[in-house]
Amino acid sequence: MPFTRRALGLAWIVWFATPAASAQDGHGIEPARPVAVESEQPGSSPDEGDEEETAPIVSVRYEDHALRFGSRDGNYGAQIQHRLQFRYAWPFDQDPRSHANLDRETSSFMIRRARFKLRGHVFRPWLEWYLQYDWAQPVLRDFSVEVSRFPWLRLLVGRRKVLWNDERVTSSGKQQFVNRSIVNDLFTVDRQQGIQIFGRVFPDSLADMTYYAGVFAGRGVGERLNDDLHMMYAGRVQW
Repeated sequence: MPFTRRALGLAWIVWFATPAASAQDGHGIEPARPVAVESEQPGSSPDEGDEEETAPIVSVRYEDHALRFGSRDGNYGAQIQHRLQFRYAWPFDQDPRSHANLDRETSSFMIRRARFKLRGHVFRPWLEWYLQYDWAQPVLRDFSVEVSRFPWLRLLVGRRKVLWNDERVTSSGKQQFVNRSIVNDLFTVDRQQGIQIFGRVFPDSLADMTYYAGVFAGRGVGERLNDDLHMMYAGRVQW
């Protein structure tokens, strides 16, 4: 009897293990497999149009020291910046123009610049607008519209810096010193109200050059009307 029980037990173990072994060897009935889900064709899967529909209408992000807003189609955008510059000066704050100015003993603290900037584009990325307000003065420094459809012909209308000398055109926030040089005060034409055209022609060639031309009222910032029939003209060619 013990031998019979052992034989029966061995037979039961062999019978229980046989289906699994045969399935692994590729014989007999295979175990159930999960049903494979066919990938949808490009036409039936969420395409780019569907992704655009699920994307937010307006995106907001902070990038390059500016708070940026943009529409889903890229035709509308704006960015906000604010810049503060505090200055403490001793023994004097103004540029010395005589020996007597060097003997002054003064101490001063001032808010040199407090600029609020708004820039963006409407309808198309190449139709741009720009606004800058100075809280320290206070005065509206810049307000303009620019059409930059073509790199060889760009149109700028409004109040902006005249594209004349690089030191003046370069923002004070991007310069290495706390203020511009004395020479800049003598030769600058500063901001004017008018119209300018400029562009770059023959790029990456021996004749690569940029040009600037404009007509302005010539009264600077703060004046709304011209005081005579004469206009101010400016032009520059850089090769």
